[in-house]
Amino acid sequence: LDQKATSRSDVKAVLKSLQKNGYTLVSPTNGTKELTIEQLMHSGLDIYFEQIFTFEEVKTYKPHFFTYEFICNSLNFSIKESTMIACQAWDITDAQRAGLTGCFINRPGMVWYSLERVPDFSFRMLIDFAQIIEGKLLQPATKLKGKSPA
Repeated sequence: LDQKATSRSDVKAVLKSLQKNGYTLVSPTNGTKELTIEQLMHSGLDIYFEQIFTFEEVKTYKPHFFTYEFICNSLNFSIKESTMIACQAWDITDAQRAGLTGCFINRPGMVWYSLERVPDFSFRMLIDFAQIIEGKLLQPATKLKGKSPA
């Protein structure tokens, strides 16, 4: 893993919007907590994530179903009310198999697996997904999966 990872230009604005709109943001990772914190701090994204869930505390790696079940139970969310947003197809396909909604960010160089079912959402840029959250593409009363119950 790149310890000096930087974020794409649209990521901070979208995470800020999601947070402002009451969404709980967590980072599930197969990496260590220390490395993930370092990466998030370096990229300036650490302030947006409420919690990091690592294989160390979950006791299993993604894509195992228990990973998503553990995270959702820890947050008092149902799996059906949660969304995985990622630009890696494997993260989305595995989360969808577990019952989460999948949002694939189709960044340049990233490809969807042709033998998998299509993602629930697919956008070229993360900012396009944020427009849904801000009610620009859906009616404001529509509840999108992953919304904090608070």
